[in-house]
Amino acid sequence: YFTDDGFFNVSTEHGQDITDRVLTFDGAIIVKESITDPVTDPVTDPVTDPVTDPVTDPVTDPVTDPVTDPVTDPVTDPVTDPVTDPVTDPVTDPVTDPVTDPVTDPVTDPVTDPVTDPVTDPVTDPVTDPVTDPVTDPVTDPVTDPVTDPVTDPVTDPVTDPVTDPVTDPVTDPVTDPVTDPVTDPVTDPVTDPVTDPVTDPVTDPVTDPVTEPQIYAESYELEKGYYFSHDDGESTGIGFSKNMLKSLKLVEVVDGKEVVKVLGEDIDINDVNFNGATPAKIYDSKSKTFKYEVPIYIGETALVTKDGKPVCATVYIGVKGDANLDNRVTAVDATYVFKYVKALNEPAMQTDPDAPYKIRLNTRVDEGTDSDLEELSAFLADVDQNEYDENNWNTKKKRRRFNVSDASMILNWIQLYNTEKAQHDDVEPTDSTRYDLWVKATAGKNIKGRK
Repeated sequence: YFTDDGFFNVSTEHGQDITDRVLTFDGAIIVKESITDPVTDPVTDPVTDPVTDPVTDPVTDPVTDPVTDPVTDPVTDPVTDPVTDPVTDPVTDPVTDPVTDPVTDPVTDPVTDPVTDPVTDPVTDPVTDPVTDPVTDPVTDPVTDPVTDPVTDPVTDPVTDPVTDPVTDPVTDPVTDPVTDPVTDPVTDPVTDPVTDPVTDPVTDPVTDPVTEPQIYAESYELEKGYYFSHDDGESTGIGFSKNMLKSLKLVEVVDGKEVVKVLGEDIDINDVNFNGATPAKIYDSKSKTFKYEVPIYIGETALVTKDGKPVCATVYIGVKGDANLDNRVTAVDATYVFKYVKALNEPAMQTDPDAPYKIRLNTRVDEGTDSDLEELSAFLADVDQNEYDENNWNTKKKRRRFNVSDASMILNWIQLYNTEKAQHDDVEPTDSTRYDLWVKATAGKNIKGRK
């Protein structure tokens, strides 16, 4: 037949173009090559040619098509032959090839797929083998591997997951283990850790959460300073701190998300006010030079705090009875101070002046002024014949106290009794209780008014 451009072409009955294999002469077609040539057409002979078509012969040629022969060729298709070729397809042969597919063979190859073989390969998949491989998956093996998954193994690995193991690892998760780890989670453990969560534990942590508001707090309050003896133990040698230092209190209690306001004297009994066992004798420090202390106030068993969690404390001054010059001891100097103060008060110009006590200093050693807190403490300690069990003695001011020469004499009496006591006991310092008893003798019972 002739082509559109005028050329003459010859083809077989199967449509194969053989123009270049024939000659045309006077209308005749002369074949130049034999059809049985030992070098068969590499394109169309799919059966017997030793140099078979490398594309379509899938059966017997020793140089089979490297793409589609999946059965017997020694150089099998490296893509699709999954069975018997020694150089099997490295992608899909999951069974017997010594160089098996490193991706999908999960069973017997010594160089098994490092991704999916979870059972027996010595270089098992480091991702998913959770059982027996010595280099187990560092992500998901939570049981027996010596280099267990550092993320999810919460039980036995010496280098356990630092995130989720809350029980036994020596380097436990610093985030979520709230119980036993020495380096417990500093965020969520509100109970027993020495480095407890400073954010959310509003109850027992020494560094309580400064954010969470307390469920009971003082909205407003008023306190009065008090003065006390160092020997006062609140039982046998005194009456302790006075509840009346708390003059007023408005308390807010949060109940089911609602605020309930309570007022001292109305909803709160004054007898519920306490100091959680603190007494003047317990907190007094003989080395203190300020004589000033802050005592936390409780309502029942609840510590009174402000809305921002700060404790509500009463300011108190504590000193040694008879110590007029505030040097934490009683000597003849104290008696001299009292005598001079009494003498000044009895000057004609002062006898009729109601403010005379605040124009004369009792304690000239401490330069704090005639109406300072320490001057008030000196007056409290030097007024030795005042009844210690008077409920108002703790806050009686200097100008309301009655001083006379007998106070100076009683101080001297006590010093004599004190020295005798020490001499009888090998110079051992008398206890607070003994010192108290000596004052009862020195004042002839005036300091207790018949009560001991």
